[in-house]
Amino acid sequence: MDFKYIRNFLPNRPYLQPCRYKDAKSILIALRKWNNEGKLNSPQKLIFRETRPPEELYDLENDPHEINNLAGDSKYADKLQTMRTRLNDWMEETDDQGREPESAEMYDSDMSVYRTTLKRKGELEQLKILETNVDLMKKWAADGN
Repeated sequence: MDFKYIRNFLPNRPYLQPCRYKDAKSILIALRKWNNEGKLNSPQKLIFRETRPPEELYDLENDPHEINNLAGDSKYADKLQTMRTRLNDWMEETDDQGREPESAEMYDSDMSVYRTTLKRKGELEQLKILETNVDLMKKWAADGN
């Protein structure tokens, strides 16, 4: 069997975190509209959950669209442990830096070029969206999320 494992290091964040680039895409605009209007079916609504589960495990052969999270199913406890170990080993081997949230200083550093460009172009509405998103990410990081 072919399985996919996801550990959400920041499970208290939503699937659709604010992103100035993605949020302006017509598909997300339409999906948000349809979700608000109650036009999505149960699998389609999953992307709008408020928070991610701490872990996800999917049987890709029987569930290629990753709808049924098996991480909480005791029948898959051994597979889940195997996948956890594989991920932990890989993170150690590669010195993965994504295990901890970025600091507020890192957000400021990483976003400075975007802020400067938006200011220079006079795109104040886009700058406001970026600032709001960065502030939210900093808050989540400060809260340990």
